[in-house]
Amino acid sequence: MARPVFTYAEADHGDLSSNAAEPTVIPWAGTGVYEIGGQSKNYQQIHSDPEYFTLTVPTGHELAKVVLGEYVQVGYEAHGMPMGNGGFMGVGLGDSLPVIDSPEDFPPASAALLGGALIGVRPSLKPGEDLLDDLRAPFTFGFGDLELLIPGFEGNLGAGTYTFMLKEGNPDPETADAYIDWSLRLEVVARLGITSYRFDGNNLTIEFNGKLQSSDTIDGPFSPVAGSSSPYTVSPTGDAKFYIAR
Repeated sequence: MARPVFTYAEADHGDLSSNAAEPTVIPWAGTGVYEIGGQSKNYQQIHSDPEYFTLTVPTGHELAKVVLGEYVQVGYEAHGMPMGNGGFMGVGLGDSLPVIDSPEDFPPASAALLGGALIGVRPSLKPGEDLLDDLRAPFTFGFGDLELLIPGFEGNLGAGTYTFMLKEGNPDPETADAYIDWSLRLEVVARLGITSYRFDGNNLTIEFNGKLQSSDTIDGPFSPVAGSSSPYTVSPTGDAKFYIAR
């Protein structure tokens, strides 16, 4: 298992924000795994403790995995474990999410999410599983007389700032003192491909992630460019040349 490039443990760094308008900022530490974890108490109970944090993925990178590392229910022994559907995780674009102070806040809060999924105790959503496929899929849930839809998304999460929310989801008042121990492993990788190019006189400079390849025709075949590293500068001569990185 890859060593994290950044770790945020509530026991060491303090409680993650429970305010959707002011999430905890996870700093950029380069490509690799960002491990984040702590304890979350039922969001519908007294002393609730939902978790909100942001991560900015820079240009040329993408969030490729969201692995549930740990999800342990504590205090549910009298009710049978695991209980219910577990928790809920959502992700929205931007550096905050709408605050939920009343039932009227649920529709705009769900509309602000790109993806959402129930996590923790359901098949394919247990510890060790990558949650990204489930976050990509449309998620529908009933709230009163309303049916709310979180639309989902395609592919990985590219460059941008994302706010994540995670909350323990069982509303039974008899479990008000129960909580979950949880952790996530978010993996950010370099997006393969040409990220930029520019001309300076007769010189072409290409910046890329992956391995640079070239061809005399747009349809290929493409062959590796010997000795190339980003940024790569070439002085075009003769016939056309086409470049890709993969």
